[in-house]
Amino acid sequence: MSDETDREKTIVALIIHSLCFGGAERQVVEMARNLDSSRFDVYIITFSDFTPLLAENDPLRSKLKIIQSSAKVGPFVLWRLFRLLKAIRVDIAHAFPFDTEIATRLVARLAGVKVVAGSERNDNYQINRWRWLIHRMTLPLADAIIANSYSGAAYHSNLYGQKDDFYAVVRNGVDTNRFNVKPRNTCRSALRLDTSAIVIGVFASFKPQKNHGDLFRAMKIVVSENPKVRLLLAGDSLFEKTNRTKAYKSSLLRLLADCGLSDKTMILGNRTDVELIYPACDLTVLPSLHEGTPNVVLESMSCGIPVVLTDVSDNSMLIEDKEEGLVARSGNVSDLAEKILFLCNSADARHRMGTSARKAAVDRLSNEKMGQNLGNVYLDLLNSTSAR
Repeated sequence: MSDETDREKTIVALIIHSLCFGGAERQVVEMARNLDSSRFDVYIITFSDFTPLLAENDPLRSKLKIIQSSAKVGPFVLWRLFRLLKAIRVDIAHAFPFDTEIATRLVARLAGVKVVAGSERNDNYQINRWRWLIHRMTLPLADAIIANSYSGAAYHSNLYGQKDDFYAVVRNGVDTNRFNVKPRNTCRSALRLDTSAIVIGVFASFKPQKNHGDLFRAMKIVVSENPKVRLLLAGDSLFEKTNRTKAYKSSLLRLLADCGLSDKTMILGNRTDVELIYPACDLTVLPSLHEGTPNVVLESMSCGIPVVLTDVSDNSMLIEDKEEGLVARSGNVSDLAEKILFLCNSADARHRMGTSARKAAVDRLSNEKMGQNLGNVYLDLLNSTSAR
């Protein structure tokens, strides 16, 4: 393709610390795959060479630009980022929290970028005063914040005092071809799971936000009433906060043992083949304290597996309660246990809700729809900045 033809497209840079195992990281990959290739030429820029989400033969690797071998941000990183944005001639730089956003804001305009967008992927988190101040000071260098939930946009607005029109909401999407309905027993055999057990899947990193503690306490109640139930945990400590989250993981494993669940739990760690693990489950649970648009809910739905989730953030907008899954009260262990038990004890309800969940994922939550929505936001921002 000629250089002249390339310039007919809008050049987008998705900028993130790394492509490790995480929700934002996976969504960056899906954004790059699903933006309209006839309108956008998309690059992924990372500050680290840790990129397990992209296989060595993935076509996206031709569009991957790595700043350095570690994810630390310093003057050298700013200089490299500036030169890269300028060399690629980026029109839209879309950065993901936290330090990556600040670095992008500081150099993007100097590199000739027309639209600078930040991200909000969560809500109700804690941020130290120094980091808050830096974000607040650099926000005027951005044109918009693109949130993946309405609750996240509102939280960011309250946190930094920005007006509503500074925000756009684009929900996460799911690959409905990769995450689809598969034979349960085949998937279980690969994991050596008992085909007669009721398997509850939890797909979440070991961090306080995901609230494994309440789940384990609820599961103690569930197992006492239905001994056939087994727990499957996919996820591990966070790559960029390994020491802190390893300690937290250790505390969770002690709690798991205290609840008498160790011999009823399979711990898989981080996996790149989760599309083969969801279908091995009878239901999944997400007991989070806060969220954005959780990928695991969309993935479970797309696999035809009903979800029990807590009523935080936009979660209740993702599923229709009692039709595509069940919504439990956050922080209420007995309510969480009750919802889990209901699905454990009713194969008919699991089948009915799973079928409805799959349809909702295809109709409302696909990656194609996410890519279309994101592309429209990008073009709106480009048009509005050009009109200034």
